[in-house]
Amino acid sequence: MAGRFEGDESVREYFPSKRDWWLTAVIWSAVAGLIWATFLIAASQIPTWAKIPFMLANLVSVVLSLWTLYGTGYVLTGDSLVAHCGPFRSVLPLAGIQEIVVTNNPLASPACSLDRLHLKGGGSGLLVSPLDRNGFIVAMARRCAQLKVQEEAWRS
Repeated sequence: MAGRFEGDESVREYFPSKRDWWLTAVIWSAVAGLIWATFLIAASQIPTWAKIPFMLANLVSVVLSLWTLYGTGYVLTGDSLVAHCGPFRSVLPLAGIQEIVVTNNPLASPACSLDRLHLKGGGSGLLVSPLDRNGFIVAMARRCAQLKVQEEAWRS
């Protein structure tokens, strides 16, 4: 589902990333392991001053992992696409996007699924995985007159 946010200059639309079940399971398994390790460290005989850095590192890892999993999404503004992936952000000018094609490319990108769209243009482009693929494409087409969309990109 897309969310609409009123901005000063234009309407912004937010599209959360689709999340593959296996990626969610991997991240939650890692989070559970980090939490378990934190409890083991806390219960150990190691001096408190030596435990704190490890416990803080585990806490930061848990927060970043969950922020990346649940904080990945795409904001369409009047002139750009802002892709959020946890604490990271990529901005792609809409004027440079020429085409949308379907891909399963596993390259690192702000996407929590391998069911991806490749936004071609603007340099190397961007790989995204919006949950509402059709809504995302429609919103992109409203903002990019030059946009070509591969037929397979549409979902029925």
